[in-house]
Amino acid sequence: MVFAMGHARSIASAFLLAMILAPAGGGCASDGPSSDGLSERDTEGLRASERTVRVSGATPRSGTVATESPALVIGSETMTIGQVAPYLGEAAGAQVIEELLVTRTAERQLAAAGLSLTMQDLESERAELMRALASGGSGDPDVLIDSVRRARGLGDARFGLLVRRTAALRKLIASEVSVTEEEIALAHRVRYGEKYRVRLLLTATERDAATALAELSALEGGSRRARFIELAMDRSIDASASAGGLLEPISPADPAYPMIVRTSLPGLTPGALGPVLALNPNYAVVLMEEVIADQGVGLDTVRESLRADLRRRQERILMDRRAQSILDATPVTVLDPSLQWSWRTRRARSEN
Repeated sequence: MVFAMGHARSIASAFLLAMILAPAGGGCASDGPSSDGLSERDTEGLRASERTVRVSGATPRSGTVATESPALVIGSETMTIGQVAPYLGEAAGAQVIEELLVTRTAERQLAAAGLSLTMQDLESERAELMRALASGGSGDPDVLIDSVRRARGLGDARFGLLVRRTAALRKLIASEVSVTEEEIALAHRVRYGEKYRVRLLLTATERDAATALAELSALEGGSRRARFIELAMDRSIDASASAGGLLEPISPADPAYPMIVRTSLPGLTPGALGPVLALNPNYAVVLMEEVIADQGVGLDTVRESLRADLRRRQERILMDRRAQSILDATPVTVLDPSLQWSWRTRRARSEN
């Protein structure tokens, strides 16, 4: 059990960043609209991705690049798209297949529901993705976004496809999103209420936890704290071991933590030890480091920002589920040998 699982609570969309795989084909006023209300530039990324996964024997559509088109020159040797494609297929084919699979299926599901993507949907989604990318760190947002896109291989084509995919998924699950006043009040208590910073020693058996607690109880002050850090680093099986068992501040209202942990913390003073806690299947001892007072932020002053955060979180979860259901249920026939190898390898990894 990794107790420290829920500590990093980035508002940035985990689903959006996890699926960050597409191109930015931003529309401009001079582009002519297509039959679905989107400009040629908006569909540029989709067309580029189609070329990437073209199967053997397929006849290129009008306007696509033929396999004989020059792709690069190495020294004095020119290589065509057809010569390079097998290597590209093996390297990243499965990932692109999944991106196209989710995007195309999500758009078909929208059409079946009598809906479609609009320019406003795409612009809003592009802004949301930029916000999510920029929220991952400090500094110039444009520099950060460029760095993330480079690190994740998000050129214009794949970023544009990502915009379409997330926009389609968000529109599909929109009717399922609902934020209640009770959820807003709980989020307010978790974010702004009293918190506890503790150190955790997680063991595999109750006996090990009890032995550690007995040893630590015989010590006081700085000696107890120093020994707790040593024991956590040497014996704890939690991910926090390398930090001497130190966890992020815990709110007693936060349901991400086991109830037995949340109810055992109130009343402990800095330097105090809690009892042995049964965290199925493991056991834990905690040392109180610090009590962080309520921040005194009124609910009414942050209600709408909390509502927006909760809505994004719900959307992220529901979009992730919808994408996974599409991957699980949609049949795919891969004809190209290099793509077949990549797809089989990825499927085998996901099943293990």
